Amino acid sequence: MQIDLPREVIAAASELSEDTWRYFNRVDDALMLDVGNLVQHHVRWDGVERAIGLMRDAYEGRTKRRAPLTVRALEGGRYCVLDGNSTLTVAIAAGWSVVPCLPKAV
Repeated sequence: MQIDLPREVIAAASELSEDTWRYFNRVDDALMLDVGNLVQHHVRWDGVERAIGLMRDAYEGRTKRRAPLTVRALEGGRYCVLDGNSTLTVAIAAGWSVVPCLPKAV
């Protein structure tokens, strides 16, 4: 899914540095996956706006960090995002290269 990111989302997300573990809980089974290998099946813009605020608050220690994204393996080394589509959209808008993910068996 190709996403056209609104300028406002890019501007707000660009303030979030790629300091992964300030946003996500450390989990032993998490894989650091390239955002280019993650396939989103939907984008909810209200969820993206909320995710920006939650990620900013987690970075600054005002709220809990989130779990890694939940993904399902696809062919060719790609993964479908099951949980965390809004967070992934923010990471893409911020220019991040990787995000922590937990693979889920199907």
